[in-house]
Amino acid sequence: MNKLGSIVFGVILIIVGVILGLNWFGITNINLFFNGWWTLIIIIPSIITLIAGKNKIDGVIGLVIGVVLLLICQKIVDFETIIKIAIPLVIVGIGVDILVKSISNKKNK
Repeated sequence: MNKLGSIVFGVILIIVGVILGLNWFGITNINLFFNGWWTLIIIIPSIITLIAGKNKIDGVIGLVIGVVLLLICQKIVDFETIIKIAIPLVIVGIGVDILVKSISNKKNK
């Protein structure tokens, strides 16, 4: 993990620890565990990768997957709708990738 990632991760752990401590002593009543809270395990590292990482594509893919899963858990969209959108997009993406690689290979020859 790079320096920025370590700093962000450390700050997040401090915030979570403070909130849990305040909750356990009855000072606050902040619910950290909302529907889909676990998607933050995907979303936060993806954002860190986008900010500090070299491979931005991995960050974008992780962020999209995390946000989509969060939207499903929050019942903002349903899984069936996501599948109806995702499968055609994946097929088109693969086709575009093949086409771009094919065109770039012809130019390099």
